[in-house]
Amino acid sequence: MHRDARPVQRLALCALAAWAAAMCLCRPAAAQDAVVAPQAADQPATPEGDAFVPQMNTSTAADRDLRAARDLAAAGAYVEASRHYAALVADHANVMVPADEHLHLPLWRTIVDDVLGWPAEGQRAYREAVADEARAAWEAARRQADLRAVETVAHH
Repeated sequence: MHRDARPVQRLALCALAAWAAAMCLCRPAAAQDAVVAPQAADQPATPEGDAFVPQMNTSTAADRDLRAARDLAAAGAYVEASRHYAALVADHANVMVPADEHLHLPLWRTIVDDVLGWPAEGQRAYREAVADEARAAWEAARRQADLRAVETVAHH
């Protein structure tokens, strides 16, 4: 494993852990303790109170932007690819994209996997492109003890 990949992997693991903690803690106590009436078979469950509601990717814009970012990275334009990735996650936070024929992953996870495959110079460019904004959002969420904001930072 490359030495420069460790901070990115730690950041990804910390973000995932923060997201998981937010998922466990962000529901109000009343919602957790309430008795839920069974729903009719023809009515889908409503995700009220869920922090993350995935949506299958039906966005041609998300597909186009993901391909553009990947093309930039393949050409070695890591700074510009990083900006595209950051904008993509901001615009399509809950989108799930196909990883293969039988598996869909959150867009942010796909981007983390892409960035981990970049050389050290690309990973450094990505960290520099997103670090200040991520750090500011994390600090604001922490100061306000806002679990929804922590969850948002964690999966972006």
